[in-house]
Amino acid sequence: MKKFIINNLLFGCCFFLIFCASELIFKNTMPLTDRYKWQYEELFNPTVKADVVIIGTSKSVRGINPKLIEENNISVYNFALNGSNPEFIYKWYNKFFKKYYPKPKLVIFEINWLMFNENWMWRDIEQDSRYFPTSDYLKEILIGEDNKVTTFFNRYYTFNRNFGKGGIIDSTYNGYTPFPYNLENFKPIPDSISFNPNRQQKFFDLILETFNKDNLDVIFVGLPERINPKLPSYSIVKENTDYIEEKIEKYVYLNYHNEFDNDSLFSDWGHLNIKGAKILSELIKKDIEAQTHNIFYK
Repeated sequence: MKKFIINNLLFGCCFFLIFCASELIFKNTMPLTDRYKWQYEELFNPTVKADVVIIGTSKSVRGINPKLIEENNISVYNFALNGSNPEFIYKWYNKFFKKYYPKPKLVIFEINWLMFNENWMWRDIEQDSRYFPTSDYLKEILIGEDNKVTTFFNRYYTFNRNFGKGGIIDSTYNGYTPFPYNLENFKPIPDSISFNPNRQQKFFDLILETFNKDNLDVIFVGLPERINPKLPSYSIVKENTDYIEEKIEKYVYLNYHNEFDNDSLFSDWGHLNIKGAKILSELIKKDIEAQTHNIFYK
């Protein structure tokens, strides 16, 4: 019995040392260009302390440049993350943003019909556990309601070596990372696409309730896409767009969905390239100034 215990202790020690060594190796050999890490560092240890924050999906990661919205002493930070759905945004805001970040003067919330599709918008809050402060990580492991297994393993590079990449890292600014290339061989959304939006619509409703409760000033924006209205799948686009517009009718909504018809401004059907992002960001700034009567840009 004693020998069995000793052997198990030795095995445990060896496993722990091997795990620590591999974790150190993977961590130090991972590229430093992890934009998710940069965004979470600003969230948990604010240095910009932005007056205006952007939240949303990869469309705004690639399409809204904070530098082109900033003016005078107004700072802007783009917290949008790839694959974000309403459930993720709701949890991200309530678990972390309210706790760690100064209340902004304005929130720019990028919305789109596809955010209700959990297959395409795949992000879960526990997938980002690598970036959590230790206290929040342990809290999620011990008493969190989300997937504890995913929360545990995604903490370590040994088990998960995915990171925020893609785009022109050298052009990254406050969370914005543009796509460089132009749209080629245009491929719109599939001819048929279907999903059940009910679950994510409920979380979208909760987001609106939370923003209202927290007395946040919010402007919603819909970004340009290249979608053929004649496609069978366009009915899904319209149904979800109508739902969103009904829910936010009391808010300012800057709808640029059909604003651009020039393929040279897109990198694919749903994302602008760096040229398109420049034009759109300047347009957003102009429209915000008009809607807020220059409150944030005096």
